[in-house]
Amino acid sequence: MGFKTHAGDAVSARLPGPVGADSPQLSEWDEMTRRLTYAGSAGLVMGETTLPLTPLRVGARDYPEVTKEELRKIAPKMAAEISNSVEALNNAMREFDINTRLRQAMFLANICEESGGLRVFKEAGGPKYLQAKKYYPYIGRGLIHLTWKENYQQAADALEIGEKQCEPDKKKGKRVIKGACHYDGLTGGNIENAADPKNMCRIAGWFWTERSNANSVIGDRPKTDLSDFLASAIKVNGKNKDGYPNGWGLRLGYYKLTLDILEVEGREDVLDAIDKELERLAPKKPAKPAAAKQVDAAKPGAQGQPQAPESGSKPGPQ
Repeated sequence: MGFKTHAGDAVSARLPGPVGADSPQLSEWDEMTRRLTYAGSAGLVMGETTLPLTPLRVGARDYPEVTKEELRKIAPKMAAEISNSVEALNNAMREFDINTRLRQAMFLANICEESGGLRVFKEAGGPKYLQAKKYYPYIGRGLIHLTWKENYQQAADALEIGEKQCEPDKKKGKRVIKGACHYDGLTGGNIENAADPKNMCRIAGWFWTERSNANSVIGDRPKTDLSDFLASAIKVNGKNKDGYPNGWGLRLGYYKLTLDILEVEGREDVLDAIDKELERLAPKKPAKPAAAKQVDAAKPGAQGQPQAPESGSKPGPQ
C-alpha cells in the first residue's frame, strides 16, 4: 500500500491483488472469480439474471456514454455517490478524451480496482495507521485514490477547484518575481473535497489523461498480450517489486468485465488471454496430505506391519 516510485506519483491505497501464492485479499479475489464465472454473454452478474446489455448510446461528437446499468454489471456494489453521478462520470470521460470503448474499459477497470468496486473513496485504516503514512494527511481519496500533497495541488490547479490564491510579487534586485498562484480547493482544510462526487470523477479523468497520459498507450484494438492494459495500469499506479501495479489480478478481472460489458471490438482473443493470466496469478491452494493407506492388520507382512519371526529367530528392533 502506498508505494512510491518517484516524488509526486499517485499510488493506490489498495492492497496488492494476488500476484503469487502468498498474496493478500483472497476474499476479494474469490468474489471476483465468482463474478467472472457468471458474467459474459449470458448477461449474468453475481448469479442473478440482469437485463440484456444496453445498446450503445451516442452523445456529442459520437461520444459513447456508459450507462448506469452497465456500471452496475461491472461493479454491482457501487456506492450511491457513483450510481447518482453517472452523468458526472460521463462528462469527465468526455472532457478528458476517454472517448472510445477501449479507453473506457481500461479506465473503468483501473478506477474500479482503486476504489474497491466504486465504493471506497478514502484510504482505509485507523488514525495511527494513516498518520504513519509519509503522505499523511493527503491519504488516498477519490476514484483513483489520489495521494501526496503535490498531486492534490496539481489537480486543484488543473481543474480550478476552489478559490485562486496568489502570493505577493517579490522584488529581487531590479527584477520582479511574480507570486505563484494556486487553487485551494483540495488542500489544507479542503482535502476531503477530493472524495466529493462532483470532484472525484474529474480528478480521475484528469489524472488518467493529463497527469499519467494513460491514453497514449491505448490503440484502436486491445492487445492479446495485455501489454497495453499493463502499461496503462503502471502509468496510474507504478510498479511493485514484482513489476506489476498494486492489485494487478483484480485490475485484470475488472478489465475482463469491462471489455465484455462495453462490447469492445476485438475482445474475444483478449478475454482468453486474461483467463490464462488470471489462472497464472490465482493463489495456489496448499496440497492436501496423501490419505493414509489402509493396512490389513489381519495379514502378517502387510505394509506397515512387522513380519512374524521365523521359528527360533529373534524379532528385529521395533
